[in-house]
Amino acid sequence: MHPKYLRVLTLADILEGHYDGVLTTNKAIARCAQTMVEAYELKMVVPDFGTRLWHELIPLDVLEHKLRTPNPFTVQIRARIEQFIDEVRPHVIHIPVEGPIGQHAMHVARARGIPVTTAWHTHWPRYLPPRLFHLVRPSWIWYALRRFHIQAARVFATNETIAAELGEHGFRNVIAIGRGVDTEIFNPNAASTKPLRYNPSEYQKPFYVNVSRLNVEKNLPAFYESGLLPTLVQIGDGNMRRAYQRRYPEVLFLGEMDQQDIAAHLTTMDVFCFSSLTETFGLVMPEANACGLPVATLADTDPAGYIQN
Repeated sequence: MHPKYLRVLTLADILEGHYDGVLTTNKAIARCAQTMVEAYELKMVVPDFGTRLWHELIPLDVLEHKLRTPNPFTVQIRARIEQFIDEVRPHVIHIPVEGPIGQHAMHVARARGIPVTTAWHTHWPRYLPPRLFHLVRPSWIWYALRRFHIQAARVFATNETIAAELGEHGFRNVIAIGRGVDTEIFNPNAASTKPLRYNPSEYQKPFYVNVSRLNVEKNLPAFYESGLLPTLVQIGDGNMRRAYQRRYPEVLFLGEMDQQDIAAHLTTMDVFCFSSLTETFGLVMPEANACGLPVATLADTDPAGYIQN
């Protein structure tokens, strides 16, 4: 017999308040949970390692717990997760990230007999080997991830192509769950109360734009060195920003923005370019589409399945 309220506990390794697909997805889940309070009670547990607190990211009337610890691999954090789970008494636990918080949560949930769902957001077998000097084989990564996700009652993939790939690697109970766009923010008439960070009349069209964290895994040099002319625009920030600005002075770097500002800037652009090789969906692509932009991405990548032509 189903409970009157389905109490869902989400435990996520989300550390920063940057513009991120996993973060955006979980914020959307929280908003939807608020509209269905008669059926669902959502509680979130996320780490706070000296970065922005969750209530600054999701200013919603949901119960939020903060995990404060200098080391997510310590025994203490598992004890805290056990305490949270026992306090919340969830009917289902959702683990969107395969990090240390997720690993501890899976162990506790299995010990308590609580059903777990997981999600496949990052293609780790592609992401990790180049960053570990190819000392780790993709097959080893697939093995570790399979052992984690196979414990879940459902594994949420971002599209049918990825669901099929996971099935080929021995994952079970995989279902494709698409992504949506908040069209109140992302639309061809999007506007912001803040001024644009550049003057379009000072640059030559067409404008090619990318929205991303400026980190190595985003493969941004592929965009900067694409030969697209005359104006390349980069929205976002990250630990590679200074290096990229020095290396690619012809690119217009506009910095980090909130969603409203991103949408307002996208409506002034001509083409959205997506360069990442490790994303499993790329939520920024349908967001750019919603603002009226055509999207170009690299072939033979998971996000390419979103492109119809």
